[in-house]
Amino acid sequence: MILPYSIYKFNIKNFQGIIESSLEGLPENSPWIFITGKNGYGKTSLLRALAIGLYGDIDKADDERRLAGKESLVELQVRIINKDGLSTKRRWVAQAGEYSKHNIPVLAYGPVRIPSEKQIKTTNSNVKSLFFADGDILNDFELELVNLFQNESKADLEWRNDVMNDYNNATSSLLSFNAKFKSEENKDSKLDIIIDKLNKIKTKDNFVADFLNQHQEIFTKKEFSFEDIYALQETYAKFSDIANKLPLYDAINCFLLELMDNIKEIRVENNRLVFFEKEQAKEAKFINQLASGNRMLFTWVGDMLIRLNYRNFKTPKDIKAIVIIDELDLHLHPNWQKNLPCILSENLPNIQFVASTHSPLPILGAPQNSVFLKVSRTEEKGIYVERWEDIEIEIDHLLPNSILSSPMFELRELFPNRHDRNKKIRTEDNYTEIKKRDRIKKELKDREGSELDKKLKSFIQKRRNEKK
Repeated sequence: MILPYSIYKFNIKNFQGIIESSLEGLPENSPWIFITGKNGYGKTSLLRALAIGLYGDIDKADDERRLAGKESLVELQVRIINKDGLSTKRRWVAQAGEYSKHNIPVLAYGPVRIPSEKQIKTTNSNVKSLFFADGDILNDFELELVNLFQNESKADLEWRNDVMNDYNNATSSLLSFNAKFKSEENKDSKLDIIIDKLNKIKTKDNFVADFLNQHQEIFTKKEFSFEDIYALQETYAKFSDIANKLPLYDAINCFLLELMDNIKEIRVENNRLVFFEKEQAKEAKFINQLASGNRMLFTWVGDMLIRLNYRNFKTPKDIKAIVIIDELDLHLHPNWQKNLPCILSENLPNIQFVASTHSPLPILGAPQNSVFLKVSRTEEKGIYVERWEDIEIEIDHLLPNSILSSPMFELRELFPNRHDRNKKIRTEDNYTEIKKRDRIKKELKDREGSELDKKLKSFIQKRRNEKK
């Protein structure tokens, strides 16, 4: 898939330790750009520079606060796909408060993405948290989701009433028709198909179930015309088109459940969201009672949807933007670190994500065509950026130890610090295999000296003698 917006080239000068660093030729179908590097080597500086290139170096949404020094320059080229599917490249330069505006939606998040218990307001700036410690104030997504649920419920009632009227008109016409036909000659199979489809839909929708129960006699009548069948089909088509569309609230609910796989259900009760965990399915919890990883994902992804005006889209999959994230792996279990990139890209396929990480696991879970960058630093060159295209190609076949020992992370020593060099290191593929081998060794040791053990040793010795 070709993204609607993707970074193609950047050139950064005199910005937070970056003397001059540039990179070009980034592919147009890269859903993720991952950035690695040691602490203090410039990952955050690179992310901030990219944010300035996309957003400008003065934050008009935060009291005209300057985001870069007057000597800094960020030149950025972004590939844009227009409505006709044609690709163009646009160049922007941010320097000394001068910046060419564009309409690309841009968000940037710093490492603090968990809301404070005392949080009482939000910031209008879409990039503030990446630059300043006081920028961790996120939107109240719980309130937003409750409001969405209530609004969609009212909308559901309106369209259901319209559909009810259409069906009443069609079935009234069917009843009032005076001509009599023999059912075995004239009963069209299409009517049976319609009723069968309605019966399937009613399992998903109480309104349909009630409607069918009220009109069951009409659907089973043996006197009707073909015109009435077609009228019934037409109104059914309208109903089916609406009834099978997943409401926005349900789509987001499914997205959240996929993100937080320890949550079984999210419901709206008494104007609050309640969460039911899989291991404690009977106990309802509020958002502030969940683990930090849950709270971070819920609040951060919710804030992202709100700032990107998700209500203007039929589904989150239609949202287009570039989103920058510092320290993607914070607060997350290894399983969640690995799965998060793909889940985000599957549910938000028109967004390009640019993220730094200290963990190999998000890279292990990187979607196809992801780009891997590494920042390094020397006194002479300052902060500079390298792209590791060979790892981009080989990543499908690498394990975490290979990624950790690669130039991306430079972990030279994979042995535990407590390891005794005089003892063998375990090299099994996984912990299950280790326990299996230990169990077999124990069983063999327990049988040592038994009659079976003597016969086995005798057989082995005999075969060795035969080979000599």
